[in-house]
Amino acid sequence: MKTHKVTILPHLIKFIPQVDSSIADDSLNLYGFDLDHTIIQPKSGAVFARGSNDWKFMEFGGKQTLQKLIKLVLGESNAFVVVFTNQGGVVTVPTTAKSCLNFTNKIKNLLEHIEGVENGSKFLERLFIYAAPKKPASFGKKKVAGTKSGRVNKSINSMLAKTTKEKEQIDNKDIDDQVSIFTKMRKPETGMADAFISDLELIFPKEKYKYNWKLYCGDAAGRKSDFSDADKAFAETLKVPFVIPEEFF
Repeated sequence: MKTHKVTILPHLIKFIPQVDSSIADDSLNLYGFDLDHTIIQPKSGAVFARGSNDWKFMEFGGKQTLQKLIKLVLGESNAFVVVFTNQGGVVTVPTTAKSCLNFTNKIKNLLEHIEGVENGSKFLERLFIYAAPKKPASFGKKKVAGTKSGRVNKSINSMLAKTTKEKEQIDNKDIDDQVSIFTKMRKPETGMADAFISDLELIFPKEKYKYNWKLYCGDAAGRKSDFSDADKAFAETLKVPFVIPEEFF
């Protein structure tokens, strides 16, 4: 894409704007948002999107969320918007998996739509998107070391016997690391926010720029009608003021 660089990892999907530090002064105002049922929702009326085109911007008070976000960056020269979304139905291994293609194509369609509206390009310069996918079934399985009978001589078998315990310890640590990184990326854990700050520093080095978290907005606030409180807990862990979509938009 010409507006964003797309990175697809087993544990994280990133859409980073292709900009340089000239678009901001020495202080960045950071506004975080959830994606589904905060900024967009399935136009089919389903709870979850049924394809890459099954989405529309939400409306609050008769105005689209996109209008408010564009107004935000136009009104604050140093405002940046970052989206953090848990995508438990998306698997990125392989990157050609149907769920991965559906999600990444949906985001590409979203960005292309934004580019076509008035002042949309200015908003895209300041929009980062991070998604935490599901852990693939192949991750976290214990590795089994073995040899084919009669094909390994006694000296090698002896060496393997001595190193089996050490190898199992290393393998189990690798497995734990593989599993834990998926947990760390999903809200309310802060892995996506940590990745965002690392990417932001590559464009706006911390020694030259001050980062000011202004708020985080999401619909998972722990209310009776909510499926969880992940967004609220995420904001609390980041020590960022939390608002629900109805309050911000």
